[in-house]
Amino acid sequence: MVQKYPDFNDYWQDKRAKVENINVHAYVLASYSTFLHTFGSFRGFEAIRNENKWYVAPTSVVSGTRLLTPKQASAAPHAGVA
Repeated sequence: MVQKYPDFNDYWQDKRAKVENINVHAYVLASYSTFLHTFGSFRGFEAIRNENKWYVAPTSVVSGTRLLTPKQASAAPHAGVA
């Protein structure tokens, strides 16, 4: 399908998760493996309408993770959380 639809269009839009429709508690785990995944993790978190949501951001491979509230996650830079 990538060869048939190499650019983002209605076909690919239909495949995108509709996180704005999530209306339950959410526990979102960040992915810092690539910029694409990092940006998608933040964007998805911000689009969830439920206020009962938490963002888990890895602080390092050694020290594990850090749990952020919605306010903290909204203030965090999109390049990562120190």
